[in-house]
Amino acid sequence: MFDAVLMMGREEEEVLASNRLGRTRDANEIFSSEGAIGHAGPVDPELQAIGVRELNGKLRALVVNYGMHVDVIGGEGATFISADWPGVMAEAVAGVYGDDVVTMLLNGACGDINHRLWDETRQPIEGIYKAVQMGRTYAGLAMAAIERAEPLESADVAGAMQVLQIPYYTREPRFMAFIDELRAKQDLEYFEEATIRSVDNWDKDGQMADVPIQVLRFGEMIFIGLPGEFFTNWGMEIKCWSPAEWTLVTELANHAVGYVPSTDQAQRLGYGARPILSRKLDADAGRQIADAVQILMWQVWEGD
Repeated sequence: MFDAVLMMGREEEEVLASNRLGRTRDANEIFSSEGAIGHAGPVDPELQAIGVRELNGKLRALVVNYGMHVDVIGGEGATFISADWPGVMAEAVAGVYGDDVVTMLLNGACGDINHRLWDETRQPIEGIYKAVQMGRTYAGLAMAAIERAEPLESADVAGAMQVLQIPYYTREPRFMAFIDELRAKQDLEYFEEATIRSVDNWDKDGQMADVPIQVLRFGEMIFIGLPGEFFTNWGMEIKCWSPAEWTLVTELANHAVGYVPSTDQAQRLGYGARPILSRKLDADAGRQIADAVQILMWQVWEGD
């Protein structure tokens, strides 16, 4: 424990991020740019950073909130364990402030966001060099954010947690007809085989899921804990209606209920929205969760 000053700042970065779902001419969505007429969703460019300093100005910790999958290194054939781009980010911060500085990532809503860009580039596109590029970029933005920030004045603390009851996805005729079409194919792709396996093993029809949502207030900041991989538009909506100047949304917090796409995207069977394989909950789960978070944020903020 030590007396600390918190410095809160923000920067923007949307060059290295890409919404990985594409909308096709027939109004479907695919996990590819091939055949797509455009990205099926937005990218949240906001990177927020909290610098934790001693009273003499020494940085002790850096907290970074940004929505980006941590999947740059690895995949099929990987033979080592890596901290991926957050590890590179931590190394870059330590190179400036010292090895004893702790860097922590609060990964924002990024269920449909990754590093695979659609445009032609001579920059790295995956693997170690891509992780280095991303980690150093995010470290630089986070350091710039806190170096120009004013100290936070308030230290009011409050918090609440609520467990929502939301229906699991229940197999329906339309989706099962899609599964029958997959079974009839000769050469199935990996995700198609995985979809059939997951459907055959599904045992949650007609059941309810416990979905915890968490809101913590510290001064002018609100921290949101979401229990799954949320599409980025839900994180942006929560921040839009927040009462706080600084709202840090963190996914995969306290539980993992699968991917949570927007209500309309849940019907298009794209990656992250395909029932059972990716989406475990009812199609409208994201709206129910975002609305409940908004209510809880204001209750915590106003002392209710």
